[in-house]
Order: sequence, then structure tokens, then C-alpha cells
Amino acid sequence: MANTRFAIHPAIGIARVGNSDEHYLAPETPGEIPPSGTEFKDQSGAMKRQAARFRIFRYENGKAVDEIVSGDQATIQWRVHLANRKAAWYEFWAAMDMGPGLSKTVPRRNTSVTGLRRSLLAIDAGNCEISGYNQKRPLAGWFMNTAVGLGELRTDAEGRLLVLGGRGVSASISGTDPTDDANNDSWYDDTADGPVRATVTYRGKKYEADPAYVIAGPPNYCQGISPVVSLYDVVSELFLRAPRKVEFYSDIYPIFERLVRCQWVNEGIYIALGFNSPADFTDPAYQRVLSDPSDASLSERQRIFRWFRSPDEVARRGEALPPLYGDAYDFPKLALYELSLTRRQYACLKRWADGDFQPGNPGYRANSSVASLPALLDRAALDDCLGGPFHPGSEAPWILRRRSLWESPFRLRLSPEGDAVLDDYGDYLTPKVCLSASGPLHSSGPGTLGRWMAVPWQTDVVSCHAGYPVSNAPLTYLPQPSFWAARVPNFVVPQEALDRMAIPRVPPLQKFKHFSRRLVWYRDITGSSYNDRIRNAIQSWNKLGIVAPRAAPAGSDFPDPLFIETQRAADSKKDATLRMVKIAERDAEP
Repeated sequence: MANTRFAIHPAIGIARVGNSDEHYLAPETPGEIPPSGTEFKDQSGAMKRQAARFRIFRYENGKAVDEIVSGDQATIQWRVHLANRKAAWYEFWAAMDMGPGLSKTVPRRNTSVTGLRRSLLAIDAGNCEISGYNQKRPLAGWFMNTAVGLGELRTDAEGRLLVLGGRGVSASISGTDPTDDANNDSWYDDTADGPVRATVTYRGKKYEADPAYVIAGPPNYCQGISPVVSLYDVVSELFLRAPRKVEFYSDIYPIFERLVRCQWVNEGIYIALGFNSPADFTDPAYQRVLSDPSDASLSERQRIFRWFRSPDEVARRGEALPPLYGDAYDFPKLALYELSLTRRQYACLKRWADGDFQPGNPGYRANSSVASLPALLDRAALDDCLGGPFHPGSEAPWILRRRSLWESPFRLRLSPEGDAVLDDYGDYLTPKVCLSASGPLHSSGPGTLGRWMAVPWQTDVVSCHAGYPVSNAPLTYLPQPSFWAARVPNFVVPQEALDRMAIPRVPPLQKFKHFSRRLVWYRDITGSSYNDRIRNAIQSWNKLGIVAPRAAPAGSDFPDPLFIETQRAADSKKDATLRMVKIAERDAEP
């Protein structure tokens, strides 16, 4: 058994905060769409937490041969060290790897807290152990003199590890209101991140499994809608070359499908690329054209390719795809103001446009054999996270695109277990120090990813929405660039619209009017000012609706599933009344 080793997968797991005792599992299949009707709040209206589930696989000669669970032949001792170091870190203004003039030198957060007292700004749950079946262990630390829960550990019936996020608690120990999207002194939240380790005793011999990492971030308000550029795409850029053989349905169509699916969360994309538009890439007839590698569709493929901005462009092209802001949001004249595909995605798209591809299988599904399952788990977790813009980001920060942080593809390089985390690089952190050999980008430890993010997370989530630039480009209606529409919606189809679409006696054109109705997602927390909105978000983040798949009305021509704003707290009574009216009208049908 000299070539035997064990590894934890996913290599990075994603948990999410919620104020409910109930939870659901993070996606474990790339592109996973929850079953229609799945609800992400409990019956009281509280937000369910997303649990990251970790498994251990045995490898022989580099190949995964089976999953190891606790039982007669094996025992697993899990160790998880979560922390939140946001308040002890430096302010965020821009990603520090964009170059001179764009990246900025930044001061510490909470500069009034000095000396040894700064260690009290880091919320550290310590290195916590759990083993056995169906066990639970809460995680907590301290922010100054305030106890803060950071979620909990659980094991399932087979001894796998579940990490649940915190309760979405954010507060100021001084009682001050938030004023900024990313940097609010005296504030904390209960997001967290850190290493996941395990000792496996297998057939009487102990092994240390290849460690993993967990991020417990903000909620996912758009279930089943994958980002156009995912964190998996960003990390793939560091390790994977463009495939030797490009297939439409595995390499190209996912880009198109993700763009079109954003019609449910951004009105501009709905008008330009959504249902019934000439550029609906998911339309079966259009797919037959786009998946054809012959010269018959060459001009159409080339036309679509020109819609996408190149990763190497130096000037802005606001009408180009994808319609998303980039890292240089503070520099509207630069190309980095907008997001591009990764170079790997763009290279595949270029080969597709030139006809250097094969159609592949329209029903493409990744192989789920034991040997391939670890890689699928790794991909599923990162595919469900935004790969930009990192300003500073939703679940994860810009530093994950730095090769120095990675031990191997999709597995972070971790600091030695028990080592203290350095939060002090002087009164100011400069881009030069940050990117240097002695800087913070060469290993990860408890809280070292989340410290680059906004504090509290709610102020950033409702600050980063969509804009409305004027354009005379061919895609006139497209530019409503969004930050994070695939996780934080801009415009949504409300539940009441679906309810009315489902009434048989409503004429088809009237149903289409309801389908086309898009409302501002955060309409219930706007207030009369920006400060009102971010304060209301901290208080009412769990009351906002969740966009989730719902079955299209029977006999309709609408896409199936529809992605509808569900379980919005302000609509609960109104929706209940509307459903009673709908049932009465159905009963009255001849």
C-alpha cells in the first residue's frame, strides 16, 4: 500500500449563512439545478443555510478507487479551523494585481484599535474536532468582548463532514450605522473560512488526508443560475490549457446557456438574449445552427464571436458580452471596467467560431464514476461561485487567481496546522508588498480568504447591482451591466406573475405580459437613501426573495423551468390571498 493516499473533496467547499435551523446541501454536480418547487426558506420564512459536505476518497497509484466512510474498516477524525479576520485586516478599494494606477495602497480597518488589542478583532473558532455519526458541534469566537457564532460542524449517517455557515448576524459594537459598501469600522459579521483536515485510520493504519478548505459566505439568492464566468473558470486558467478537442455542448454551449439564464435576474439580458429574442442561444432551432461546424453556419458563428470582448482589449467596448462589470469599476474608461471571459473560455470560443470543433452530445453529462467523482465535486463547488468581478466579490476574493496560493489544481496551499496567521504588514498594505515573496499570497489559513471581503457582507451585496449606460450599438438593449446578477438579482419575475400565468382563463398575450414583468429585486429595502438601503439590508437580508426554478404553467410555451422570485417576505400575505383567488377562478371554469 505504498502508493495509497487519501484526499478530501471538494478541495474547496462552499457553505452559506442563514437564520434557519434547516439546511440544504451545496451543489455536488456541475450545473446542478434544484428540482422545481424546492424552497430555500423554512415555513417561518427564515433562510436555510447551505451546508458544504466533505468526503474522503482513497487513491491508489494516483487514481481514486473508492470513497471512505466511517465503518468497520475505517474511522475518520475531522478537524476544521474557521475564522473571520475582516476587521483585523486592511480596507478594500481594488484588487491589488491590476497594475500601477489601478491598484491602491490601503490602510488598516479599525485603525483606532492598536497594538496587541488588534488580535481581538479576529473572530477565531479554533481548531475543532468531530468524528462519528450524526454528531454536531457549534463553532464560535469573540469579536472584542462580543461572542460570535461562526456556524457548526456536523457528521452524517456515514461519517461525512458537513460544515454549516453562520446565522447571518452582523452588528457594530459601537452602535454606529454603516456608511460604506466594503469598509465599516466597529462592524463584524459571521461569515468565515478555513482549513478542513482529517486523519483516516484505514485497516489499522493512520493516514493524513490531503486537506481541503471551506468558505462560509453570503446566501445564494439565485438558485440554479450559474455565473457566466465562474470561480472554476478562473482557477482553470492557472492550470488547464484549452482542450485539444473543442465540443460545442461541453465547452461552448455552457457559456451561452449561462448568459441566457441571466434573463431571470437582469432585464437588459432578458430583452437582448432572453425568451423570444433573436439571440436566444437556448432556442432549439438556433442551437442547430450554432452547433453546426460546417461553412453553412460560419458567418453566424463569426458574428456571435465578435459580440464577445477579448481578455486582451485595452479600450472599453460597452456593448460587448458578457454584460458584467469588471474589477476596475472605479475606472470607467478602461477595458477592465467590464468583465471578459477567461482566456481559456475565449480561446475555445475562437476555435468554435472558426469551425474547429465537434458538436458533441446535446445531453452531455459528466461521467460520475468513482474515479471521476472527486474532480466533479471540486468543479461543482467552484462552478457555483462567481469568478468576477472581484470588487471585492461575493463568495471569494481576487487573490484566488494568484498561482502562488495553490498547491495543485483546485487545492489551496495551506499554512502548517497551528501556525499563527499574520494580519500585520504595517500601517498600510501596498500592492508591492502584497504581491511580493514575503506578502500574504503564498498560503492560506483560518480566515485568510474572507478578510479581503466586505464587512459586513450585506452592505456590499446591495451596493453592487446594475447600471444603465446609453448605447447605440447593435445590441441596443443589452447594456445594463451587472455586478453579480447570478448570485444577487437585479430584476426578477415575481411569484404573483407566475400565479396569474397559471390561471387558465387568462388570455395568452396577457400571460406574456405577466411573464415580461420585471421588478427591482431589493425593492423592499430601498429606503430614501443609499445609507437607508445598506442599513435595511443588514436588518432584512433574510426577507428578500430567492430566485428559484418553478415549473412552467401546463400547456404554455414558456421556458421550463421558469426562474421565479420566491418566498419574498413582503408578499406572503398577498400571495396567499392571490392563490385563494386563483383557486376560486379555476373552480369556476366550465
